[in-house]
Amino acid sequence: MSNQDDFVIENGVLTKYRGDGGDVVIPDGVTGIGRSAFEDCKSLTSVMIPESVTSIGIDAFYDCSSLMSITIPAGVMSIGERAFEYCRGLADQNGMVIVKGILFNYFGEGGDVVIPAGVTSIGHQAFSYRSSLTSVMIPAGVTNIGDEAFWDCSSLTSVTIPDGVTSIGERAFNGCSSLTSVTIPESVTSIGEWTFGNCGRLTEINVDPANETYCSADGVLYNKAQAELLFCPIRKTGELVIIEGVTSIGEGALSDCSLTSVTIPASVTSIGDEAFQWCGGLTSITIPAGVTSIGENAFSGCKSLTSITIPDSVTSIGDEAFSGCWDLTSITIHDRAIDFGDRVFGDTEVTNFTLLVDEDSDTGLDYSEIGFWLSSELELLTITHWKERHNELLEDYCIDISAIVTDEIDAVPEERRPAAAVGYALHPDTDPASARAKCHFRYMEENAGALCELAFEHPELLRLLCDHRLIPAGDTDAYLAEAENRDDTKGKLLLLDYQNSLGREALEKARENEFEIGDFIGEGAEE
Repeated sequence: MSNQDDFVIENGVLTKYRGDGGDVVIPDGVTGIGRSAFEDCKSLTSVMIPESVTSIGIDAFYDCSSLMSITIPAGVMSIGERAFEYCRGLADQNGMVIVKGILFNYFGEGGDVVIPAGVTSIGHQAFSYRSSLTSVMIPAGVTNIGDEAFWDCSSLTSVTIPDGVTSIGERAFNGCSSLTSVTIPESVTSIGEWTFGNCGRLTEINVDPANETYCSADGVLYNKAQAELLFCPIRKTGELVIIEGVTSIGEGALSDCSLTSVTIPASVTSIGDEAFQWCGGLTSITIPAGVTSIGENAFSGCKSLTSITIPDSVTSIGDEAFSGCWDLTSITIHDRAIDFGDRVFGDTEVTNFTLLVDEDSDTGLDYSEIGFWLSSELELLTITHWKERHNELLEDYCIDISAIVTDEIDAVPEERRPAAAVGYALHPDTDPASARAKCHFRYMEENAGALCELAFEHPELLRLLCDHRLIPAGDTDAYLAEAENRDDTKGKLLLLDYQNSLGREALEKARENEFEIGDFIGEGAEE
């Protein structure tokens, strides 16, 4: 039996029990049993609650595993989450712990389970980790399915959610890897985050058309106004075209999906945390021009994604948004102020980085925020309009860059202009008479001798120098010697042909000059 000293009572609320357990009688006058008041009291075997009590708090009797009997008066109006969770001794003959209509735990053998009438709420983790559970019939009186209620019930193939359920908690069916389809009834007004995450065989979610909060299209869950994409089943394959008018893609909405292609409409303005995380089959994605924010881990683990373009509208990118995209080699981003999180492009091997620069812009990215991934892996740097601030980018983060693409080679630091020549050779203008082409050609012709070794390291540069007659005749012997030294047969043949063409051009020019001189002499003789 208990005595008054076993209880800590404050303003009528029993906040802590510090007795020895056994059979406990709570004193009259107590109006509430506070949070965790008896938590983990494994010696507790029975509890008598007085008529004065009206509420039992969260975790009040959590894990009182020896509790066999409890008397709850009719005046108790509220029982907190997990209040009787893991009170195994209270389980009925079917292995269910049910207190005042709340099913707190299931300790049965699994298989096909029928929840009895009278249950109104399925509590937190009530059936979690019951791998032997194959199907569950929920009675019509249930209005709430708690957080993680069926978490990791890996053999659960069928569940019927009755009309009358109004809320389905966070991760309620997460990890139910055998579920293939789910129907949401008209009555549901709240679905928690990650409710159907990690359901590896789930191909569709269907919503009753009469539901006023949610809807579905092609097996994908949206809010009723179709302004937010909430969840796409993991096992949905092929291509997904998101409904026009959607403005946000919710947290984890397409996480771990099997899709190979997703079309995001122009209406989308935000991409939530983990929205596309671990979409391993996704090879490309176009982020539309209206997107302003990309959440944490939004595309992390998209290992097949090869390139990404961040539109000018984006003002913030969350932590590790593109981390772990192992095949990501090309990034295009506007050189303007963006709020960068940590390790946005961590664990990637970016080789091609493009900065789109407004011609009249005075400020750009904070390069220190992204410099950690501008590493020795980077091979090609593209900056459309070179500004003085980009010299800092070169000096601090792109020390070994071998190719630079820009519109104005003369703006590039002199010691980096050879890399700009290589960049132009890799990405030349289609119009050789353009302003960009002319300034690059002028530099190459004036510095052909200095570009000799580089030309053999980058065959595209050697080909361009020859095709556009940018190697002066006086430098061709040096180029041939370099080809000989490198045992570069193709380069040598190209140069010999180039040298011969120069010789033919010189001979033709000499003949033209000789003809003109002969004409001049002939005219003089006639006089």
